[in-house]
Amino acid sequence: MADFDDRTGLSSATPSRTLNEPIPRSTGYTPASRLQKIDRYLDGMGTASLESFPIDLPKYYFKIGIGTYNRISDSDIADVKGNGGVVLPMPATMQDALGVQWKDEEIGWTGAIVSNALSSDGDTNDRGGWQTGTGLTMGAAAAAARGVGSLLSYATGSNLADRAISAGQAMFGMAPNQFLTILFKGPQYKQYTFTWKLAPKNVKESQILLNIIRRLNREASPTADYSALVWRYPSVFQCQFSPNENQMYKFKPAVLRNVVTNYAGSGMPAFYKSGFPESVQLSLTFQEMEFWLKGDFDISGGDTGGGP
Repeated sequence: MADFDDRTGLSSATPSRTLNEPIPRSTGYTPASRLQKIDRYLDGMGTASLESFPIDLPKYYFKIGIGTYNRISDSDIADVKGNGGVVLPMPATMQDALGVQWKDEEIGWTGAIVSNALSSDGDTNDRGGWQTGTGLTMGAAAAAARGVGSLLSYATGSNLADRAISAGQAMFGMAPNQFLTILFKGPQYKQYTFTWKLAPKNVKESQILLNIIRRLNREASPTADYSALVWRYPSVFQCQFSPNENQMYKFKPAVLRNVVTNYAGSGMPAFYKSGFPESVQLSLTFQEMEFWLKGDFDISGGDTGGGP
């Protein structure tokens, strides 16, 4: 295992890379190779050309690379061309949240009948639900149920059908089983919010902090082009915990959705003689631009250089 420099987060086994050098393309895309190229790009940045707060960096810190993002297709590896970045202390919270989209769907009696016809092993269960062999079968049943239901509503009048069902429930004290199922919709983009309370020790650090805040706001903002008829995209951000990301979790290229700055960081306004605020609370919300898939996660060990 390569040794890390506590000051730069660089591996002694990793050759240096110029900041503006893009991640080279690969002839074959795999999730693992995608993350490895992001790692090499971030490790090559170091901290020399980045704006850092505080001036004397702690052993562990948070690196935010800033640049442009170019991805030709979903099967290709994106180019991330760097344009500097900033370095901050570790944020107050470091919470990783993975979400996927599921939807509750009522397939009704019609869907249950269709599902039973389509599934070779479909059968009702003692919980009142409906079991099918595949999610595809249940999805087809739900689609068929919606189509048949629409035809019935058109033929009989939805209001008339609803009144009849309500009357039956009231008379017999029973409600029809709607055969509720759950359908997978797809993955979700990860989103992170990081917060800091930053207190400069002198005028120089105050100016650096102000520059960093202005830089983040600028890079998160679009530009107007062609007489303001179109917007050019803001910059893309690449986050990294340094130097121990392999023992925590990693990030994919992200957009910066929100920059929130409270210049009364101590709970009330306070200023140095120079006019700079005594402390600042900074909150950044990032949303990644690529999904996390099964192949992105390395479960073989904490420091193998793979996924989280």
